[in-house]
Amino acid sequence: MECLRFNFPERHLPCDEFQIQKLEGTLGSRLPEDYRHFIEKYGMTTFRPSVKYPDFQRPEKDGGGIESFYGFNSNDSRDLFRAWKGSQGQIPAHYLPIADGPDNTICLELTGPQRAAVFVHLLNPEYEGDDLEMDMHLIWPDFDGFMRNLRLMAK
Repeated sequence: MECLRFNFPERHLPCDEFQIQKLEGTLGSRLPEDYRHFIEKYGMTTFRPSVKYPDFQRPEKDGGGIESFYGFNSNDSRDLFRAWKGSQGQIPAHYLPIADGPDNTICLELTGPQRAAVFVHLLNPEYEGDDLEMDMHLIWPDFDGFMRNLRLMAK
């Protein structure tokens, strides 16, 4: 994580333990430790320059971009509580939206066989069923590995 230069807008602050515990209580699940450490240290974050993540199946290929990570600020659309509430019915309940890109939402699986894995929510316009899992695609099996593999986008 240290290799990336983070840009912290002045109105956003790193998250404190109280905020994290309140979120975990609402979710009914403890956040994975690597993600917990990230939001505690960095909170709501944007990147300068922007970053991209690789395709986990083909790391030499780009997977997508990230504009910002969510944090705690009830007046901002990137607030974790607001993002989670707004995603209900759109993404499976055991995922937490944690970041956004140009046309996608980055999520963390909170429970289940791939707990702590990072996924991207991509709407499939050809799929019309009720299985929200169909729109979830694995990016990386853990948050720390995901962060270590972010790359700077060309200007």
